[in-house]
Amino acid sequence: MMFHVKRSVGAAIVALLLAACGGFGSPDGWAGPTALDDSVLFATDNGRLAVLDSGGNVSEIFPNDAVEQQLDEELDLDAIYGNPVVAEDRIYQGAYDGFLYALDIADGAPNLAWRFNAGGHIVGGAALSDGLIVVGSADRHIYGVDGEGREQWRFETDERVWATPAFGEDLVYVGGMDKVFYALNREGQEQWRFRADAAFAGTPTVDGDTVYAGCFDKRLYAFDATTGEVRWSLETGNYVWSTPLIHEEAVIVGSLDGKVYAAQTNDGSLSWEYDSGNRIRAGGVIVDGVLVMANERGDIFGLDPTSGDELWKAAEVTDSSVLSDLALVAGSVYVRNEDGDLIEVNPEDGSWSFVSGEAS
Repeated sequence: MMFHVKRSVGAAIVALLLAACGGFGSPDGWAGPTALDDSVLFATDNGRLAVLDSGGNVSEIFPNDAVEQQLDEELDLDAIYGNPVVAEDRIYQGAYDGFLYALDIADGAPNLAWRFNAGGHIVGGAALSDGLIVVGSADRHIYGVDGEGREQWRFETDERVWATPAFGEDLVYVGGMDKVFYALNREGQEQWRFRADAAFAGTPTVDGDTVYAGCFDKRLYAFDATTGEVRWSLETGNYVWSTPLIHEEAVIVGSLDGKVYAAQTNDGSLSWEYDSGNRIRAGGVIVDGVLVMANERGDIFGLDPTSGDELWKAAEVTDSSVLSDLALVAGSVYVRNEDGDLIEVNPEDGSWSFVSGEAS
């Protein structure tokens, strides 16, 4: 019999900090699943990439023997926190071992195109735009890398960078554990910065001329994308770590206070809030008029994104914490728990099943 121990988001933060300082064992990772055509690309709990195909078959694809032979070393990624990025025939994956990997998938099993040494643990995912890949590192730098894996620039911060960057039209945005939210141009030059009272660790969302970013000071910020002016901020009851979603004229985000908030994009006024009853770190998805989200306890729920009304709820689906972003693949929503198991959810009615792991 296998026992699962839930770990709170707060405990996960402490464990990650201790692991980064060498005072704790290897972290588990919480990378979210990602669409790979009609398949689901996801990270296992032992720091490997796996694919769930449309027939329900799961296969681990990276690290693999071919890549290890190519490098003449046995790979141990330690853990994978950042979501993988799929672009054309490549997967870009940052890992806790400090490398950003570019994997060619045109011929099936991934081959290593290149890997880039980021000098420290990579906790966030990478962002890609017009051949420029940007990734943050625990070595206190943000790196710009070209399509061949060559460093184009590095930008120094005052603390670790756990957040995943997001590209706008001309700038790339990323927050740091140094309590600063940065806007850089494509040459890695700072265009503006905003200093808060706590760290930025989540993925920002760019919508037109506005950038939305959650902060550990318990606020969701709306910045002017060009100038960095704070247009408004919404106060919640705890850290805001999940990725904001845009729906019509509202921005929706979860908080570690267990609530989902919807604020008007023009002035930040609260449209509605929903109390899920437990901490929310995972980012949600909107599909066919249903907002699907999950809290740490493993409750998965569907809301009307306009009113916040609960449409359905599946309580405590998993015995392992849900910290990873949800993903929409071929009409289904996929939820990954901290044990690396995958749950498939029907967004229409909330029916669900394990498709790998725990009870599959």
